[in-house]
Amino acid sequence: RHGGTLSDLVSPLDRYASSGEINFDVADPGAVIEAAAAALSGNGAAQDRLDGLTVDHGDWWFNLRPSNTEPLLRLNLEAPTPGQAEARVAEVRNLLAGLTGSAGMAALAGSADSAGLPGAGSGGMAVAAGSPEDR
Repeated sequence: RHGGTLSDLVSPLDRYASSGEINFDVADPGAVIEAAAAALSGNGAAQDRLDGLTVDHGDWWFNLRPSNTEPLLRLNLEAPTPGQAEARVAEVRNLLAGLTGSAGMAALAGSADSAGLPGAGSGGMAVAAGSPEDR
């Protein structure tokens, strides 16, 4: 018998901090994904196009994909620590803002954004077990 919470039991398995799903209202999610892929094509990170755009930087990664049911762009990101995840979310936000113009992109209120950045929801940074390859 463990005697603690389930969170206590699995915490040694936690390897990544997750942003949660952050939704952006953009006019053309597909065009933003294509522009992001082009903008990042020479930075040495691996890109995968299986489900939107996944960019793997080795110790952190993110995925941008269009919603299947709403006119939204969805961002999911994982990094080794919550602080690094917050910093990387800010980097991706800046990239997207530069591609769309700040007026063309807004994170939706109530989005599962954990970074606490302007325009974001009020969720908390989640920690995920496993590696990007496991997802």
